[in-house]
Amino acid sequence: MKAKKAILFVVSVLLSCNVQAQEVYGSAGMGLLETDEIERVGFGTMFRVGYLLSESSHSLGIEAEINPLMVKPEGDTRHSSRDMAMTLGSYLVYNLQIPDTKIIVRPKAGLVLPNWGDRLYRDNESFAYGLSLSYYFDKELGVYASYGSFGSGVKQYSIGIELLFR
Repeated sequence: MKAKKAILFVVSVLLSCNVQAQEVYGSAGMGLLETDEIERVGFGTMFRVGYLLSESSHSLGIEAEINPLMVKPEGDTRHSSRDMAMTLGSYLVYNLQIPDTKIIVRPKAGLVLPNWGDRLYRDNESFAYGLSLSYYFDKELGVYASYGSFGSGVKQYSIGIELLFR
């Protein structure tokens, strides 16, 4: 609960500073969600949008992510049972471009609502952290790979295409 309050405070301070986003990025890809329980693996799409608050080579920003996934419901022992579930995340990110490359490293920390639309996980909200790597072919189009973790043993992996709007 303290982490949630701290993150909400930081986000509200950033938004109240009346700072205009310098760059916006969006990405779409495919991902995998897994828990410590072998039967609890989800597969589906990953969508995210982010706003960088200053120069893109090193910038603080905010990011939102939504992940519709097919998962085995918690407590369900049938092997063929799958259900649609969604996770919704909001993060503070730090955008860091590696000098003289087209690679961007983006660590993030925030909150995930893992039960949006279904009982995917026993927690209602969880502190989350992760790391993304992006490689840009030109100034606007790139690919990304992302890792995230939240709750007690939930991990997300995704790859996809990323667009940068300047």
